[in-house]
Amino acid sequence: MRSFAIFFLLISLISACYLTSNAQTFEKKWAVGTGVNLIDYQGPQTGDYLQSGNYDPGFYLAVNRYLSGAFNFSADFTFAQNVRHPGFFALNERPRLLDMSYLMIFKFNNGAILKERSFFAPYLVFGIGGNHVRSTPDVYVPLGGGVQFRVNDKFALRAQAVTKRSLNKADQHLAQAIAFVYNLNAEEQDRLQPDEMDELDEADLMATLAPDDIDADGVIDQYDVCPTQKGYAVHQGCPTDRDLNLALMQDFSFESEVPVMVADNSGVENQVKIDIQEVPTAPAPQKPIEF
Repeated sequence: MRSFAIFFLLISLISACYLTSNAQTFEKKWAVGTGVNLIDYQGPQTGDYLQSGNYDPGFYLAVNRYLSGAFNFSADFTFAQNVRHPGFFALNERPRLLDMSYLMIFKFNNGAILKERSFFAPYLVFGIGGNHVRSTPDVYVPLGGGVQFRVNDKFALRAQAVTKRSLNKADQHLAQAIAFVYNLNAEEQDRLQPDEMDELDEADLMATLAPDDIDADGVIDQYDVCPTQKGYAVHQGCPTDRDLNLALMQDFSFESEVPVMVADNSGVENQVKIDIQEVPTAPAPQKPIEF
């Protein structure tokens, strides 16, 4: 029995190392936990809880989905090669157990009680589940809780105890899990965490919230006709009125040279082409002209 538990613990460690080498980078919502689940059918029958001789070890796998600051969803799977199931006591047999439960997790590290990134993160669980022991299926209501110790942004250690209230009173049992949890989306986040916003000073906050202004001329890019040239508000972000006109003309399919009619000294008009980029423009008046 002890060698069986050690075997599954080694498998859990190998799985955790494998997940580390195959990290994914998406939004921070999914996590996978793997470890050992200790099944106890004896305690609820005899009243002798927390007796090491009552535990039957099994492989534990959990997939967690972040729902909100207060709630997570978890799908937990357990496989145990041999369990002391009450239905097989008389036959002196230890059948195989397959167990699946769907849990809602209420987190105390929800920002109101503890910080979301707290090292110590207790929680409560409730949901519905079922298992299969040879030819004996069962449905139960899982109730319990646990605590998760945050090691870093990628890893956490979970300890969980759940009582499984079976519809068949003879099949009540406990499941106590110890697992490594790996966050599948633990790379640096562009979005600031709520508790990090409190640590920003006014300058940092303005830099985070201010609109883009690439050329730093005080005219934001949304209204800057010359967003890569430092200019003035009176020229809509361009250095001069001429630059403004040229920038506006670039939005149209005009040729640089256009034909115009010009009269010579004798009054005869001739068609010539001039480069519109060389036409001088008068600067915009800074104040009304007085007459």
